[in-house]
Amino acid sequence: MNAGAFRSRRASRERHACATQVPCYARHFVTNERLSTSNCNNQLVRNLFVIYHPFVPDALSGARTWQACPVTNNYPAQSASGEPARATTYAVLLAAGEGSRFIGSLHKLVAELHGRPVYRWALDAVRAAERANAIAGVIVVTGSVDLDLADGVVRAHNPNWASGQASSLHAGIATAAALGADSIVVGLADQPFVTTEAWCVVARASTPIAVATYSGVRAQPVRLHRSVWGELATEGDQGARSLMALRPELVGEVACQGSAADIDTMEDLQRWNSSTNLL
Repeated sequence: MNAGAFRSRRASRERHACATQVPCYARHFVTNERLSTSNCNNQLVRNLFVIYHPFVPDALSGARTWQACPVTNNYPAQSASGEPARATTYAVLLAAGEGSRFIGSLHKLVAELHGRPVYRWALDAVRAAERANAIAGVIVVTGSVDLDLADGVVRAHNPNWASGQASSLHAGIATAAALGADSIVVGLADQPFVTTEAWCVVARASTPIAVATYSGVRAQPVRLHRSVWGELATEGDQGARSLMALRPELVGEVACQGSAADIDTMEDLQRWNSSTNLL
């Protein structure tokens, strides 16, 4: 066997060994905007979404790449290295929806609320929770509109955003899983009045599911430990609500200050822009 053939076979064996060690959800890569997928036997895969983060290397080359991961509810109990994942919590801010009830020239998330785009109020609050060490990092799931995200914020793009919130939730979960998270705290980008304190206290809760309450009413953010990720719906627009209804024994409520009021319509935006009291 000549040297070239030997190197080719060795590289092939190394690629196969590496691919078999990487969890199915992370074994898909986009390089130079072309998708190359390995064989994946996970029957729960619904679609593919694309994520990019400069600190998540290509499992084969170590280079920084776009990575495409399938939406699935079969998440591994261990990290890709085979070692138990670090005890880390990531915030997942869902910002992928169309906002069809908002009739205006701009998408509601980029419309201005007291001088800042709506989504920036939510993003700034959750980034402050990161600075307070309540979370390890921030993932923003995008879809129907492009958002300007600061350095250090992980963008997870969900091209299947129109299928409902479940696909965006799993986009965030799989991104967090690839980063070694053991739990996530989920919030909505169109809720500008959720406070940093709310993100922090929910992130630090100990129940498998922890949900913020405002004057006794459940809302966002919601903490989801990795032990429940596999029980979340993979289709539709329910998010974690259906699981909380099915498994109430897993749920703990966390009383929070602030408000989970959302910007859903142009009238909502105008009302809050005319108010001097932003909670």
